[in-house]
Amino acid sequence: SKLSEAIDNIANEVYIAPKNATASIDPSITEFNYSTVINGYPFVFTNSKKGIAVDKDTLLEALTSMVSNKEYGEVELPVVEVEPEITLEEMKKNVVLRAYFKTSYHSGNSYNRVFNITKAANMICKTVVLPGEVFSTEGVIGRRTTANGWLDAPAVISGGAAYEDQPGGGVCQVSTTLYNAVVRSDYEIIYRRNHSKPSSYIDPGLDATINTDTIDFIWRNNT
Repeated sequence: SKLSEAIDNIANEVYIAPKNATASIDPSITEFNYSTVINGYPFVFTNSKKGIAVDKDTLLEALTSMVSNKEYGEVELPVVEVEPEITLEEMKKNVVLRAYFKTSYHSGNSYNRVFNITKAANMICKTVVLPGEVFSTEGVIGRRTTANGWLDAPAVISGGAAYEDQPGGGVCQVSTTLYNAVVRSDYEIIYRRNHSKPSSYIDPGLDATINTDTIDFIWRNNT
């Protein structure tokens, strides 16, 4: 038991964890278009790396034999390679651009509205939704309050009868853009509501509003 404990300590010092292959959006791509999709993946891949681990059973057997035979000397550590869970081949096979969508905001937008759109988009950017996981827009960007750094900008109120400046005004354009990409990707829509009046940045019926603590846009990676 003492020998096994010593081997465990050595194994922990020697162990080098394997690294999975990764994929990220190519930073040189500033805008998606059909030529981007046709000409290749909009991704940058990094290769996986094998890890190293001590073969503890073989080492224990060798040391036990030496002790039994009263042999002394050095023993070379027997090591084995540890395979990564995700190889580069698997990553390239499974990571594809399922869909993309974009909306634009016109030059008349206020600084505050553009700030809120940018803030929300940056908070969502690079989010990974694993198979079976649920994505909540509210859960990712949080409550839109002044204390949380959101600025006042126009938001639809009174069933579409009026507008009112509210913290985070404009973020519905982000949730709408995301909604249209999700629909085109054929993911499961769990909860989505449209605005009480058509939005200028999207065709009628294709928007997805959100409102702090009351309305969310939620979908699941059902792949």
